Amino acid sequence: MSDGVAQAEKYLLTKYVFVDTEAFRRAQYDWDGKVLSKLARFAKDGHVRLLITDITIREVCSQLGEWKAEAMNAVRKYEVVFGQLQESGAVATLSDPGALPKLEAAFAHFLRVTKAIDVPIVTSVNEILLDYFARRPPFSSKKKAEFPDAIVIASLRAWCEERKAKAYVVSADQDMEACCSSSGPLLYAKSITDIISQATVSKELHDALERALFNSEALEDLLSEQLRRLTVVRGDMRLRDLTGEVQDVGDIQVLSVNVLDRDEMTFTCEIEFEAGLALRLEIEHEEDYEPRFQRTARSIYRIFGAEVVVRFDPKNPSAVEFESVYVPKAPVELSVKD
Repeated sequence: MSDGVAQAEKYLLTKYVFVDTEAFRRAQYDWDGKVLSKLARFAKDGHVRLLITDITIREVCSQLGEWKAEAMNAVRKYEVVFGQLQESGAVATLSDPGALPKLEAAFAHFLRVTKAIDVPIVTSVNEILLDYFARRPPFSSKKKAEFPDAIVIASLRAWCEERKAKAYVVSADQDMEACCSSSGPLLYAKSITDIISQATVSKELHDALERALFNSEALEDLLSEQLRRLTVVRGDMRLRDLTGEVQDVGDIQVLSVNVLDRDEMTFTCEIEFEAGLALRLEIEHEEDYEPRFQRTARSIYRIFGAEVVVRFDPKNPSAVEFESVYVPKAPVELSVKD
């Protein structure tokens, strides 16, 4: 890891990192999960410093309440199943008045462990109002009332300018991205794994590994093999009864690579890739009160994620060895548009 840390100093432009509520949500608020625990480890070791605002804390706590409500609805939907399995404790756990405070306490513990820096909220709203009326980011024609985001951005800018520092803003929100620039003081990162990757390997090593995975026919074959095992289900009630299978896979293109961990020349990577799927489908419909089955074929494109463990030596980039490739076995959902 010491080699990875030394190289990371060449890649990360600043150790200060602000994580938007949206990015926490995409990480499923899983403080002990692979992504957030890795970020916490870097923070505890001093390689990154997390920034937080009171607005973000309130937003996360509010969404934790919504998260708990969604979990309750899901449990109640299948309450009979849980009962038959004699596992009815989930309803009682979620109904407990102490459930939400426990979720909030886990978030507070994460902030303490990472020694997150509290960025004061700006008190003047003059510049924020100017941005609002001019529809400048984070305001836009589609999102005219993003005052919480605007206050957070203004507060981060003020904090950075006071210290002559730069900070990453981690968010997939395009309006938040538009508030950042390559010159700073706010720099953009699309995901937490982007930050982890930049804190794990140098840019030169990352780019070399990315090129190797982009051009690897062996990786394409391994991804194709797993995609062929996916089931096809309806993602729209209007499709009624639909079943299907992946008949063939082609046109695989790796879109991005992030390095989650490194053990000497073995790298654990998260990749995003696009693939063309040739589907064989069977759709059931009713005709004269009798079920009828229609068989058809469709070709679609989808974006997937995968975890890849690979042995890679930048001095010999063509000799790539894959220790494991895992594509989550989530079914391919079809809509009416498909």
